[in-house]
Amino acid sequence: FYRILLALGLISGVLVVISVTEMFGTRYNKTRVAAAAILSAALYLTSDVWGYMSGNLVSEVPAIFLLCCGALALTQAIRYRSLVLTFVTGLLAFLLYVVSMESIWFFLAFTLYLLILIITGTRQYLWWPAFIVSGAFALLLYSFYAWWFYPLANPRLLIEFAGGFDTKNVN
Repeated sequence: FYRILLALGLISGVLVVISVTEMFGTRYNKTRVAAAAILSAALYLTSDVWGYMSGNLVSEVPAIFLLCCGALALTQAIRYRSLVLTFVTGLLAFLLYVVSMESIWFFLAFTLYLLILIITGTRQYLWWPAFIVSGAFALLLYSFYAWWFYPLANPRLLIEFAGGFDTKNVN
């Protein structure tokens, strides 16, 4: 199952590269960019990391899948102005948070980078509902999650827990 999930994440990652290249154009040949993305994916498939991650139960595999699929859903929602894909983006962002809390920062960074590219470059793709609705939907899902699992999902507890450790140098 993890091999399939990782392969689908890898394919989604390649499609994100192709989609962003098509959205913003580039001074490089689009065919070469696509070929480079496919070559990178093929090299990853032959690496030891692929064998390790696809054969072990680690949270990174579903996180890679959700991250790449979420990024692909966001780019497609913007390109086609699809409200359905906007909700899918919010759902995938929430699931990414649930699977691997620290991975949500990669998704947020990609979203911010995409927004900056759109604002400074190709304004024809500026479609605020993609960002606002997906973010609001992810926040709504998180709010329900935090309410259901209260107090475990309370960020204040994490801060208090981390503050309880003594961080003095031993030496």
